[in-house]
Amino acid sequence: YLYLYGFQFNHIIVRALNEVGWSCPSNTYNIPCIPSVTTFSITACNSYIWNGHTYTQSGTYSWTGANAAGCDSTAILNLNINQPSTSNTSITACNTYTWNGQTYTQSGTYTWTGTNAAGCDSIATLNLTITQLNPNLFIQDTIRACVNSYTLTAGVGYDSYSWNTGATTSSINVTNTGWYTCTVANGSCSGSDNVFVSIVNANIVNSDTVICAGSNLILNKANSNKVSTLGVLYLESSYNTPVYDTTFWHYVAVTKSGLLGSFYLDGRLVTTSNFENNPYIWNSLLLGATQACVWCDPEPNLKGLIDEVRVSNIVRTPSEILNHYNSNQPFSQDANTQQLFHFEEANSNTITNSVDGSLGNIFGGVFYTPSKFGLGLSFNGFDGYTRYSQSIPEDEMSIEFWYKSSDTSGTLAMMEYAYNTGISLGLTNNLSTSSLLWSTGANTSSISVSPTQTTTYYCTVSNGISSCTDSVTVYVKQPTSSTTNISVCSNQLPYVWNGTSYNVAGTYNKTLVNAAGCDSIATLNLNVKAIKTSNQSVISCNSYYWKGQTYLQSGTYTWIGTGNNGCDSLEILFLSINNGSTSATLTDVNNGSGTSIFPGMNHSFKVNITGGLPPYTVVYRENGPFGSNDISINNYYSGNDIFVTPQGEGFCNDAAYTTYSLISVGDANGCLGIGNNGSSTVGVYMLNTASIEAGLNTTICEGETTNLQFYSRSGQAG
Repeated sequence: YLYLYGFQFNHIIVRALNEVGWSCPSNTYNIPCIPSVTTFSITACNSYIWNGHTYTQSGTYSWTGANAAGCDSTAILNLNINQPSTSNTSITACNTYTWNGQTYTQSGTYTWTGTNAAGCDSIATLNLTITQLNPNLFIQDTIRACVNSYTLTAGVGYDSYSWNTGATTSSINVTNTGWYTCTVANGSCSGSDNVFVSIVNANIVNSDTVICAGSNLILNKANSNKVSTLGVLYLESSYNTPVYDTTFWHYVAVTKSGLLGSFYLDGRLVTTSNFENNPYIWNSLLLGATQACVWCDPEPNLKGLIDEVRVSNIVRTPSEILNHYNSNQPFSQDANTQQLFHFEEANSNTITNSVDGSLGNIFGGVFYTPSKFGLGLSFNGFDGYTRYSQSIPEDEMSIEFWYKSSDTSGTLAMMEYAYNTGISLGLTNNLSTSSLLWSTGANTSSISVSPTQTTTYYCTVSNGISSCTDSVTVYVKQPTSSTTNISVCSNQLPYVWNGTSYNVAGTYNKTLVNAAGCDSIATLNLNVKAIKTSNQSVISCNSYYWKGQTYLQSGTYTWIGTGNNGCDSLEILFLSINNGSTSATLTDVNNGSGTSIFPGMNHSFKVNITGGLPPYTVVYRENGPFGSNDISINNYYSGNDIFVTPQGEGFCNDAAYTTYSLISVGDANGCLGIGNNGSSTVGVYMLNTASIEAGLNTTICEGETTNLQFYSRSGQAG
């Protein structure tokens, strides 16, 4: 038998070769046919085709046929069928997600086809949810507010908030100028945004005010807000930006590329400053002090806290600086880090460079204290500083650190890494006077004004970043004057005027406050009128009429009224009433009227008087043929005869007739009385020498008789 490559041959043709080719004839030999059996194993994906048949399942399969020699051949296949794999994964990621070498930034369903461990196709499906948390929390990068405080809001809808002030609310109220950063989180995703807030409080404490001309008013501006701005005081070019913030930790980064220095505060570029030349570099990093020359002693002047100092031999990029600030984490070491200080060793004498373990020295008033991240260094500002002696990069370098002030006055050098070249911090309590300006030109927080007319005053305050103006109007009111003329009666005193009593006439002045609140000069011209008083004594007969009243009796009487000056008038009457005759009667001595007498004869009558004081004065009237006469008799006493001679003489039987009537009776007091008790008139006939009378007006009838009376001259009847 001939076996070649594992196959059994039973028929072979042998040819012999000469040196130049085939020269011998072929000879055929018949070899007996022996059947063959072959076994092999195959692993395939999904299916396997063998001898024209497709297999989809693993198993052992056989095939029998003729081999090339025409002999029976049996083949045995041990088949292993592997299936392709699939997977379905749901992932929620923040901002981006990298899967199978591909970075996805949007939510969606993604597939990937590859080879699984069995060498078959592998189809992976990713259900990706991207949570975008690159928040733009603040619309503006810089906010300028003319207020005493400002409310920063980081939006709503986040699970948590974390501010660089330590607050965890969605909003904070800020009163100081500076950078503010808020980190928000939803689930495991977080993102940060920051904003610079410039707060200028130009508020004038006074409201619009009314004053009087000639008055002074103090205008006061509200206390200024602190400006939490760090700055490079000098990078050889003496750039000066003050910092006076004792509230927050600040991340400071300074880079130097050739002569160009850049200063970053809390992740933001504040300023750049060119070095005049490359400074002399020595192998040391000085913290908390400055050194004026190589052989000079360090001058400690930092009062505050330092944590995490990193010195690198490259210029850290703005994005690196911002990202580190937002991460709010300690510095990490990379290939470019030359010095790294965490200050966690708590050794009172040395500081350790984490890059190589080398040590720096602590001098004076510096000690470890709880700080931004664990422990940090505290400087007392008088005698404390540290020095680390190791070469610092000269052309390309970055220095980063965290700093918090603990004082609000002075100018403090923070660190120095070369002669007269360093990073310094300034501290002050308020805005400088040059940042405050009144419209009067004054630059003090309070001013005194005395306007003569209504004036508006302005106060402008600037913090070097923004400025604000407030105003107040002072309204000026003028003083007033008035004159009051008053006349009062003396019994109305005292006269009260504006709260003061006056008892004497005169001119008085008083300063009052008018409706506008200003002086009112009031003048009072006071005239005092006297009360009129008068006395009179009166003797009156029978009665006396005085002031509208009739008095019948003697006495003292008073009357109070208003005089012609408008005041009370007091009059006193001392009255004596003398009563005159109550009655007086004139009667004929013959107790009758109509008496006849002869010529040459007298006649008499009398006046009977009752009352009054004798002697009396009697006035009677004679009315006869020759006329009428009033005749007065003085010193008359009641009942005395009054003798009269009637007028005329009768003729024949005619007689002259004369009447006498009582006119008045006055007594010794001069009181008159007229009485008429009885006949107050008498008549007397004057006859001729002789006469016969039958009676006056006697009429008789024929045949009647009457008596006749004869009168002789002597007046005798017969």
